[in-house]
Amino acid sequence: MIPAGSYQTRIAQRGWDKTQRGDPQYVVEFEVTHGREMYTRVTLRCTFSEGAAKIAVEQLRRLGWRGVDLSTLDAATLNERHTIEATHRVVDSKTYVDVSVIAWVPKPGLYSAEDLRALSRRRHGAFAEIDRRLGLPEQPAPEPGSDDDFT
Repeated sequence: MIPAGSYQTRIAQRGWDKTQRGDPQYVVEFEVTHGREMYTRVTLRCTFSEGAAKIAVEQLRRLGWRGVDLSTLDAATLNERHTIEATHRVVDSKTYVDVSVIAWVPKPGLYSAEDLRALSRRRHGAFAEIDRRLGLPEQPAPEPGSDDDFT
């Protein structure tokens, strides 16, 4: 059994199955790609029972799925590599491994293009310092409103 902790993984297998009660579940098997537990496989079960569907959808979103039609899930492109968190749960003296996908979900529209241009102007000194240290030609500070700030 894999120790509790965070692991870098890749998706090894995935597909549909059903629980012992007959509820549909999407199963994702991860293979650990780094460290002492390298090549160990752990399984995430996204169960679509009435009570668990929201958790299943959240896990699938963290895997990179953006669809709404579950019939497309097998063909969908999921992010290949993930960080997972393995925890242990004891039920009736039997230990189970629970798996959660750790993901950062971008917030669209958090910063406007003008916000990012202004940030670029404020941090121009940092860009110039790094360029000098790496021996790269210094880029001029972006002009207010220019569209080619990083070219």
